[in-house]
Amino acid sequence: MNIDVERREDHQAKLTVEVDPSTFDAAKQRAARHISQHTKIPGFRPGKAPYPVVLRLVGEEAIIEEAVELLVKEIYPKALDEAGVEPYGPGSLENLKSTNPPIFEFLVPLKAEVELGDYESVRQPYELAEVPEKDVDTLLNNLREQHATIEPVERTVQEATWCMSS
Repeated sequence: MNIDVERREDHQAKLTVEVDPSTFDAAKQRAARHISQHTKIPGFRPGKAPYPVVLRLVGEEAIIEEAVELLVKEIYPKALDEAGVEPYGPGSLENLKSTNPPIFEFLVPLKAEVELGDYESVRQPYELAEVPEKDVDTLLNNLREQHATIEPVERTVQEATWCMSS
C-alpha cells in the first residue's frame, strides 16, 4: 500500500492510497460471493455461484462497486495508521482515481490547532455591587408568596399569634 498525505489549510488531510492490484482482485472475488449471497442466481445456492456467472448476471460495475466498499472498510483504518494521521471525525472517500492499479482518495477532517495568546494579561477589575436591605426584603417576600400554600379549613377565622415582629 502506497500512501501520500497532503495537509490542507481547512484542517483536512487528503490521503491518496494506492492498493496492490492483487488485493483489489481478492476484494472483487469477495464482492462477487457477497452479491451471490444476496441475489437469487438460478441453479446455484446462495453464495455458491462462481465469479464468471455472477459477473455475467450483475455486470462488472456492480462487482467493482461492492469491492470498493469492502476494500474501503479494510484499508481506511490501515492507511490512517501508516500515514500517522489522527482524524477528528469520520473521513470520506472522495474519489476512486483508477481501478488498475486501484487508487483511492480520502478526505479526513483534522483537529484544529489553536494557539492561545497572552490571555492572562487581559484583566478587568471586578467590583462587587452592594445590595440594599430593602431589595433583599422585597425578594424574600416575593419568594414567600410564590411558594405559599393555601389550604381551606373548617373552623372560624382566628387571629394569628405567631406574626413576625418588625
